[in-house]
Amino acid sequence: MKVRARESTDRVVGAVTGPVSAPDTLLLGRWDAEARFRMIARTTPLSATARWEVGAVLTAAGDDHPWHGVTFSAGWGTRMPLPHVPVEPALVAEVAADTSVNDAGRYRQPVKFLRLRDDIGPDSVAPLPLTGTGRWLRYGFVGRGLGVEGLRARRLAGVQEFGHAGGVWVLLEAGA
Repeated sequence: MKVRARESTDRVVGAVTGPVSAPDTLLLGRWDAEARFRMIARTTPLSATARWEVGAVLTAAGDDHPWHGVTFSAGWGTRMPLPHVPVEPALVAEVAADTSVNDAGRYRQPVKFLRLRDDIGPDSVAPLPLTGTGRWLRYGFVGRGLGVEGLRARRLAGVQEFGHAGGVWVLLEAGA
């Protein structure tokens, strides 16, 4: 028997397959610690209702989008390119995801779209963690009046703060 652990998580919508007005699937991303927007997941095909709901609020991105001109693989083990249209990374989607990710933080399996998170912005999605010592390090969000009360946060030597869209992410002590 095979048991898969799944989690509900929030990710930034960075591109779509199919038309922007009624996308077939979403390509989701996260910023890394160097402020690069990384593709980390593709959703399973959206339901008809979700296609119209999401398409109504998406905006196609310009040539300055980090994924403009980038080619993604259509699937694991294939070299076929995945046609996609970059969109403004302003929307957050809640997805159900298998907890299995590769070393780059990309989900190994497609994720299931649950809903749009209109109550939070992309700055609320934590950047990809660093793996320098082989241990995953946690990030905490401070800014917009939020503090780190209750978190044993400290600055680590040589680690920069990561600022993005109205907030600052600081690296927390591993295991804090």
